[in-house]
Amino acid sequence: MSKKIIYYYILIIFLGILTGGVCGFIYAYYHPMDEISGYWKTNYFFSTPAGALSY
Repeated sequence: MSKKIIYYYILIIFLGILTGGVCGFIYAYYHPMDEISGYWKTNYFFSTPAGALSY
């Protein structure tokens, strides 16, 4: 009886990891913010005072 429960939990954990991996891959490939993914990297000087360039 306990082996059936252990196998059941291992199967559930494996299916959860598999489902999360597939959903994560789909979200990373088709995420809705894809058009502005580099926005803050290229426009990060907006938060600095005018004329002050800091690297």
